[in-house]
Amino acid sequence: MATATHNGKFYEVKNLRELRAALGITRNPSRTQRSHRAEATVYAIDCSGSMLGAMEGKRKIDVAVQALEDLIAYKQQTWS
Repeated sequence: MATATHNGKFYEVKNLRELRAALGITRNPSRTQRSHRAEATVYAIDCSGSMLGAMEGKRKIDVAVQALEDLIAYKQQTWS
């Protein structure tokens, strides 16, 4: 997905600290601030075995992948 977007980058995160670092958010005792201005899209995708079940005649994971691909295409057309 990252390669399909303009200057896209992929960061796998496993906890809130890693998510904050990936988004460039630093903690300051007086306030929370971003290190730079950028757009970020966070996808939380269920990859459990339940996603192999049926939905709309397809596997749930295939429906989710199609929805994400459609969203990326929309963002490319809108903001590229």
